[in-house]
Amino acid sequence: MRACAKDPHAVPQLAPSDIDVRSPSCGLEMGSLASIDRFVDELASQGVLLDGLINNAGMVPISGGVTAEGFEPAFGINYLGTAHLTLELHRRGLLKPDATIVNVTSEEHRLASFASVLDAPLPSTHQGERRHDAHLGALPVDASVFNAMERYAFSKLLLTTFSHELARRVPCTIKDVCPGPVASEIARDAPWPLGDLTLGGMWLTFPSPSDAALPLVERLLADKTAGVHYHMSEVRAAGSHAQDAAVGDWLWKQTAELLRTRQPPA
Repeated sequence: MRACAKDPHAVPQLAPSDIDVRSPSCGLEMGSLASIDRFVDELASQGVLLDGLINNAGMVPISGGVTAEGFEPAFGINYLGTAHLTLELHRRGLLKPDATIVNVTSEEHRLASFASVLDAPLPSTHQGERRHDAHLGALPVDASVFNAMERYAFSKLLLTTFSHELARRVPCTIKDVCPGPVASEIARDAPWPLGDLTLGGMWLTFPSPSDAALPLVERLLADKTAGVHYHMSEVRAAGSHAQDAAVGDWLWKQTAELLRTRQPPA
Protein backbone atom coordinates (compact mmCIF):
# COMPACT_ATOMS: atom_id res chain seq x y z
CA MET A 1 0.00 0.00 0.00
CA ARG A 2 2.92 2.35 0.59
CA ALA A 3 4.06 1.81 -2.98
CA CYS A 4 0.96 3.51 -4.32
CA ALA A 5 1.48 6.39 -1.89
CA LYS A 6 4.93 6.92 -3.38
CA ASP A 7 3.42 7.32 -6.86
CA PRO A 8 3.95 11.02 -7.73
CA HIS A 9 0.54 11.03 -9.43
CA ALA A 10 -1.25 9.68 -6.34
CA VAL A 11 -0.84 12.83 -4.27
CA PRO A 12 -1.13 16.45 -5.47
CA GLN A 13 2.26 18.14 -5.76
CA LEU A 14 2.90 21.29 -3.70
CA ALA A 15 4.69 24.36 -4.97
CA PRO A 16 6.86 26.36 -2.53
CA SER A 17 4.26 29.13 -2.60
CA ASP A 18 1.68 26.66 -1.23
CA ILE A 19 3.61 26.14 2.01
CA ASP A 20 3.27 28.42 5.02
CA VAL A 21 6.51 28.16 7.01
CA ARG A 22 5.43 30.20 10.03
CA SER A 23 6.15 28.31 13.23
CA PRO A 24 4.94 29.29 16.73
CA SER A 25 7.83 30.05 19.05
CA CYS A 26 6.15 28.78 22.22
CA GLY A 27 6.51 25.08 21.41
CA LEU A 28 3.90 22.40 22.01
CA GLU A 29 3.75 19.76 24.74
CA MET A 30 0.86 17.39 24.12
CA GLY A 31 0.96 16.22 27.72
CA SER A 32 -0.04 19.70 28.91
CA LEU A 33 -3.43 21.24 28.19
CA ALA A 34 -2.00 24.64 29.15
CA SER A 35 0.77 24.25 26.57
CA ILE A 36 -1.83 23.43 23.94
CA ASP A 37 -3.75 26.57 24.90
CA ARG A 38 -0.63 28.72 24.47
CA PHE A 39 0.12 27.10 21.12
CA VAL A 40 -3.40 27.79 19.82
CA ASP A 41 -3.25 31.36 21.15
CA GLU A 42 -0.05 31.99 19.20
CA LEU A 43 -1.48 30.51 16.01
CA ALA A 44 -4.47 32.81 16.42
CA SER A 45 -2.24 35.85 17.01
CA GLN A 46 -0.41 35.09 13.76
CA GLY A 47 -3.65 34.85 11.83
CA VAL A 48 -3.00 31.23 10.86
CA LEU A 49 -5.80 29.42 9.03
CA LEU A 50 -5.13 25.73 8.55
CA ASP A 51 -5.99 23.70 5.46
CA GLY A 52 -5.00 20.48 7.19
CA LEU A 53 -3.91 18.98 10.49
CA ILE A 54 -2.06 15.73 11.23
CA ASN A 55 -2.32 14.69 14.87
CA ASN A 56 0.67 12.39 15.32
CA ALA A 57 1.26 12.47 19.08
CA GLY A 58 1.68 8.97 20.45
CA MET A 59 3.65 6.99 22.99
CA VAL A 60 3.71 3.65 24.78
CA PRO A 61 4.36 4.72 28.38
CA ILE A 62 6.28 2.05 30.25
CA SER A 63 7.83 3.90 33.18
CA GLY A 64 4.59 5.50 34.39
CA GLY A 65 4.22 9.07 35.53
CA VAL A 66 1.43 11.51 34.76
CA THR A 67 0.79 14.45 32.43
CA ALA A 68 0.91 18.07 33.61
CA GLU A 69 -2.73 17.84 34.72
CA GLY A 70 -2.32 14.45 36.38
CA PHE A 71 -3.68 12.14 33.68
CA GLU A 72 -2.24 8.73 32.81
CA PRO A 73 0.21 9.56 29.98
CA ALA A 74 -1.14 7.26 27.24
CA PHE A 75 -4.58 8.73 27.83
CA GLY A 76 -3.38 12.31 28.29
CA ILE A 77 -1.04 12.46 25.29
CA ASN A 78 -2.43 9.98 22.79
CA TYR A 79 -6.06 10.95 23.32
CA LEU A 80 -6.99 13.91 25.51
CA GLY A 81 -4.25 16.27 24.29
CA THR A 82 -5.05 15.40 20.68
CA ALA A 83 -8.76 15.93 21.23
CA HIS A 84 -8.16 19.25 23.00
CA LEU A 85 -5.87 20.61 20.28
CA THR A 86 -8.32 19.64 17.55
CA LEU A 87 -11.37 21.02 19.32
CA GLU A 88 -9.64 24.28 20.23
CA LEU A 89 -8.44 24.85 16.68
CA HIS A 90 -11.99 24.28 15.47
CA ARG A 91 -13.60 26.40 18.20
CA ARG A 92 -11.23 29.31 17.54
CA GLY A 93 -11.92 29.21 13.79
CA LEU A 94 -8.34 28.28 12.90
CA LEU A 95 -9.39 25.36 10.69
CA LYS A 96 -10.90 26.10 7.31
CA PRO A 97 -14.41 24.62 6.92
CA ASP A 98 -13.10 22.24 4.26
CA ALA A 99 -9.90 21.36 6.16
CA THR A 100 -8.76 17.76 6.46
CA ILE A 101 -7.87 16.37 9.89
CA VAL A 102 -5.79 13.18 10.05
CA ASN A 103 -5.66 11.43 13.41
CA VAL A 104 -2.86 8.85 13.64
CA THR A 105 -4.29 5.77 15.29
CA SER A 106 -3.34 2.09 15.44
CA GLU A 107 -4.95 -1.21 14.55
CA GLU A 108 -4.18 -2.05 18.18
CA HIS A 109 -7.46 -0.27 18.97
CA ARG A 110 -9.20 -3.53 18.03
CA LEU A 111 -7.62 -5.23 21.06
CA ALA A 112 -9.19 -2.75 23.50
CA SER A 113 -12.73 -2.58 24.84
CA PHE A 114 -14.93 0.01 26.51
CA ALA A 115 -16.05 -2.72 28.89
CA SER A 116 -12.88 -2.01 30.88
CA VAL A 117 -14.23 1.36 32.00
CA LEU A 118 -17.95 0.68 32.11
CA ASP A 119 -19.83 -1.17 34.83
CA ALA A 120 -22.94 -1.40 32.66
CA PRO A 121 -23.60 -2.30 29.01
CA LEU A 122 -22.28 -0.01 26.32
CA PRO A 123 -24.39 3.08 25.63
CA SER A 124 -25.49 1.63 22.28
CA THR A 125 -27.34 -1.22 23.98
CA HIS A 126 -29.72 1.11 25.85
CA GLN A 127 -30.03 -1.46 28.62
CA GLY A 128 -29.74 -0.72 32.30
CA GLU A 129 -27.99 2.18 33.97
CA ARG A 130 -24.62 3.28 32.67
CA ARG A 131 -21.95 5.24 34.43
CA HIS A 132 -21.49 8.90 33.58
CA ASP A 133 -18.23 9.14 35.53
CA ALA A 134 -16.32 6.41 33.70
CA HIS A 135 -12.65 7.33 33.97
CA LEU A 136 -11.80 6.36 30.36
CA GLY A 137 -8.34 5.20 31.41
CA ALA A 138 -7.52 8.71 32.62
CA LEU A 139 -6.41 7.69 36.10
CA PRO A 140 -2.74 7.00 36.86
CA VAL A 141 -1.89 3.31 37.20
CA ASP A 142 0.97 1.13 38.35
CA ALA A 143 2.69 1.21 34.97
CA SER A 144 4.90 -1.59 33.73
CA VAL A 145 6.04 -3.20 30.52
CA PHE A 146 3.27 -5.77 31.06
CA ASN A 147 0.37 -3.32 30.80
CA ALA A 148 1.91 -0.69 28.52
CA MET A 149 0.40 -2.03 25.29
CA GLU A 150 -2.99 -2.45 26.93
CA ARG A 151 -3.01 1.23 27.88
CA TYR A 152 -1.73 2.24 24.45
CA ALA A 153 -4.40 0.18 22.67
CA PHE A 154 -7.15 1.71 24.79
CA SER A 155 -5.93 5.25 24.09
CA LYS A 156 -6.11 4.48 20.37
CA LEU A 157 -9.64 3.09 20.74
CA LEU A 158 -10.61 6.40 22.32
CA LEU A 159 -8.98 8.31 19.47
CA THR A 160 -10.60 6.23 16.73
CA THR A 161 -14.01 6.60 18.38
CA PHE A 162 -13.41 10.35 18.70
CA SER A 163 -12.50 10.53 15.00
CA HIS A 164 -15.81 9.00 13.99
CA GLU A 165 -17.79 11.28 16.28
CA LEU A 166 -15.80 14.31 15.08
CA ALA A 167 -16.76 13.40 11.51
CA ARG A 168 -20.42 13.51 12.56
CA ARG A 169 -20.10 16.92 14.25
CA VAL A 170 -17.81 19.15 12.17
CA PRO A 171 -17.75 20.02 8.45
CA CYS A 172 -14.06 19.14 8.09
CA THR A 173 -12.95 15.90 6.44
CA ILE A 174 -11.81 13.47 9.14
CA LYS A 175 -9.41 10.60 8.49
CA ASP A 176 -8.36 8.13 11.18
CA VAL A 177 -5.24 6.41 9.87
CA CYS A 178 -3.07 3.58 11.12
CA PRO A 179 0.29 4.01 9.36
CA GLY A 180 1.35 0.43 10.05
CA PRO A 181 4.58 -0.48 11.83
CA VAL A 182 7.04 2.39 12.16
CA ALA A 183 10.66 2.57 13.30
CA SER A 184 10.01 5.26 15.89
CA GLU A 185 10.82 6.15 19.50
CA ILE A 186 7.28 5.39 20.63
CA ALA A 187 8.61 3.35 23.58
CA ARG A 188 11.34 5.85 24.37
CA ASP A 189 10.82 5.72 28.13
CA ALA A 190 11.47 1.97 28.38
CA PRO A 191 14.27 1.15 30.85
CA TRP A 192 17.69 0.04 29.65
CA PRO A 193 18.38 -2.34 27.96
CA LEU A 194 14.76 -2.92 26.86
CA GLY A 195 14.49 0.51 25.26
CA ASP A 196 17.67 0.18 23.23
CA LEU A 197 16.82 -3.36 22.14
CA THR A 198 13.30 -2.34 21.10
CA LEU A 199 14.53 0.68 19.17
CA GLY A 200 17.23 -1.33 17.40
CA GLY A 201 14.79 -4.06 16.45
CA MET A 202 12.30 -1.56 15.09
CA TRP A 203 14.89 0.19 12.92
CA LEU A 204 16.02 -3.16 11.53
CA THR A 205 12.56 -4.43 10.61
CA PHE A 206 10.10 -1.52 10.27
CA PRO A 207 9.80 1.28 7.68
CA SER A 208 11.38 4.63 8.52
CA PRO A 209 9.19 7.45 9.84
CA SER A 210 9.45 9.26 6.49
CA ASP A 211 8.19 6.22 4.59
CA ALA A 212 5.48 5.53 7.17
CA ALA A 213 4.28 9.14 6.87
CA LEU A 214 3.38 8.72 3.20
CA PRO A 215 -0.12 7.28 3.78
CA LEU A 216 -0.82 10.13 6.22
CA VAL A 217 0.17 12.78 3.69
CA GLU A 218 -1.80 10.92 1.05
CA ARG A 219 -4.95 11.07 3.17
CA LEU A 220 -4.31 14.74 3.94
CA LEU A 221 -3.98 15.75 0.29
CA ALA A 222 -6.29 13.26 -1.39
CA ASP A 223 -9.76 14.02 -2.63
CA LYS A 224 -12.53 14.06 -0.01
CA THR A 225 -13.12 10.33 -0.21
CA ALA A 226 -15.63 8.36 1.81
CA GLY A 227 -14.62 6.45 4.91
CA VAL A 228 -13.07 7.53 8.19
CA HIS A 229 -10.74 4.72 9.28
CA TYR A 230 -7.79 3.60 7.18
CA HIS A 231 -5.03 1.05 7.52
CA MET A 232 -2.29 2.84 5.61
CA SER A 233 -4.00 3.61 2.27
CA GLU A 234 -6.83 1.08 2.62
CA VAL A 235 -10.20 2.14 4.00
CA ARG A 236 -11.47 -0.24 6.68
CA ALA A 237 -14.26 -0.51 9.18
CA ALA A 238 -13.02 0.31 12.68
CA GLY A 239 -13.47 -2.20 15.48
CA SER A 240 -14.56 -2.34 19.12
CA HIS A 241 -17.68 -0.16 18.72
CA ALA A 242 -15.59 2.81 17.54
CA GLN A 243 -18.08 3.53 14.74
CA ASP A 244 -21.13 3.34 17.01
CA ALA A 245 -22.86 6.74 17.09
CA ALA A 246 -24.23 6.26 20.62
CA VAL A 247 -20.80 5.33 21.95
CA GLY A 248 -19.28 8.30 20.13
CA ASP A 249 -21.82 10.69 21.63
CA TRP A 250 -21.16 9.27 25.10
CA LEU A 251 -17.38 9.63 24.67
CA TRP A 252 -17.77 13.19 23.36
CA LYS A 253 -19.66 14.22 26.50
CA GLN A 254 -17.21 12.46 28.82
CA THR A 255 -14.29 14.15 27.07
CA ALA A 256 -15.94 17.58 27.28
CA GLU A 257 -16.34 17.15 31.04
CA LEU A 258 -12.68 16.16 31.51
CA LEU A 259 -11.56 19.15 29.46
CA ARG A 260 -13.81 21.40 31.55
CA THR A 261 -12.42 20.21 34.89
CA ARG A 262 -8.86 19.57 33.60
CA GLN A 263 -8.24 16.87 36.15
CA PRO A 264 -8.80 13.12 36.41
CA PRO A 265 -12.12 12.11 37.96
CA ALA A 266 -12.01 11.48 41.72
